[in-house]
Amino acid sequence: MERDSAATRRRLLDAAEAEFAQHGLAGARVARIADAGGANKQAIYAYFGDKTGLFDAVLAMRHTDVLSAVSFDSDDVVGFVGRLFDYITENPAVMRLAAWKRLERPARDGTSDDDYLGWTAPLLQAQKDGRVDATFDPAALSVLLYGLASAFDSVHSLPHHGDTTTASEAAARSRATYRRDLLEAARRLVTPTALP
Repeated sequence: MERDSAATRRRLLDAAEAEFAQHGLAGARVARIADAGGANKQAIYAYFGDKTGLFDAVLAMRHTDVLSAVSFDSDDVVGFVGRLFDYITENPAVMRLAAWKRLERPARDGTSDDDYLGWTAPLLQAQKDGRVDATFDPAALSVLLYGLASAFDSVHSLPHHGDTTTASEAAARSRATYRRDLLEAARRLVTPTALP
């Protein structure tokens, strides 16, 4: 019974991720999520409380997935940024969910979580050790690196909404060019500069 419950919960989360990525919190429909997840609407309320609770659970699940798939490495910040870029472009729902969160679930008190992905402390230590340039505040550097890794998705229309078609050759070249330039920009941001 417990295994069935966990499987149902996961199916609902997967269905909700697709629904929220396409329609956002306000536009998503509980009935569509339940149908796609092979459950009834009451299961959503039982597991998640309401649609907002389900949305928050999807965001938490995706956050955990990102951190598991692309762990931060202060000894290879440039490589990490490249891996994060790869993850984002291979999982387009990530940035769509992030955009919907900013639009529909902003921080209630007007503050932001500067260490959302947990990079600030390792970046600060790497700066103290001389492995990462100390020009930038580590929280600001974290935002800059995340912004670089996610910018391509904001500018280029890669397949979304469950579209499984292969990106065109031109789009693939554009992605490869951006990735190369991204790594160089990240390298310049984090490489300690010698004093004159």
